[in-house]
Amino acid sequence: MLLHESSPPESFRISDRLGPGVLVGISREELLRLARSGAAARVQELLRELESIYKTFPDLRSTKGGRAVAPARTPGSKTGKRAWTAADRRAVSERMKKYWATRGSAKAGKPTK
Repeated sequence: MLLHESSPPESFRISDRLGPGVLVGISREELLRLARSGAAARVQELLRELESIYKTFPDLRSTKGGRAVAPARTPGSKTGKRAWTAADRRAVSERMKKYWATRGSAKAGKPTK
């Protein structure tokens, strides 16, 4: 056999061995089922690899990207910000009314008080 032959050797002719149009006969559902099965197998493989890495470097479990991971917030937990009281809102409202009144009179060319 010569290396520069135009057709591949018999062992490489997959379409001839399996029959022409093999993939055409697979339905979309079957293709998705096979893809999902392959993806699930890959996920399991990656999880095993990750577990192996964690066994070798146990400190990686508590860090993310070289930084310590913050504990997860539980639903309903406070973020450290306190709610505004009615007095707080009233004070801000008065300050903003004064601020916008001053800005409005400055734009109109009126002297400020």
